[in-house]
Amino acid sequence: MESKNLMGILMIFLAIATIFSFYMYKDNSKISLEYDYEWTKAICEKNKCIDYQIKCLKGKVLEINPVSKEVIFSKEWVDKRNNQNKLC
Repeated sequence: MESKNLMGILMIFLAIATIFSFYMYKDNSKISLEYDYEWTKAICEKNKCIDYQIKCLKGKVLEINPVSKEVIFSKEWVDKRNNQNKLC
């Protein structure tokens, strides 16, 4: 009798673990489709810059989040990067 109860409990636990693993796999696959490109970029205004994390999907901005505090350069500083306005 005890071995049947133990086997039943073990089967229920195994079923729950299997369902949970499928749920986690499904959830992770959805996350990867939310954006196709992620990067960081310093966005500057005159001599003040902040680094941002940018998430893109098909060339369009989905999300922009600051990842640093403002950095202030000297008044003579010039941003020499090309494509400064391009985010995705």
